[in-house]
Amino acid sequence: MIQSMPHFVQNLTLANPDRHFVGIMRRMMSKGSNLGDITGLLVILEAEAVVMLVLVLAVNRNRKTSE
Repeated sequence: MIQSMPHFVQNLTLANPDRHFVGIMRRMMSKGSNLGDITGLLVILEAEAVVMLVLVLAVNRNRKTSE
């Protein structure tokens, strides 16, 4: 559980996409949440996906220029 971790480690888990995905799934399965209830977590998950895509594209571009 995240609540049992030290405070600084809890903050590090905010960058982990799994934390947000599990939060979405937990809300949908146990509470029966709708799209409005999980919008905040979805936005965070989408932002992390965009950052990952930009990093992958940057690595691929750098690999092509360094060859």
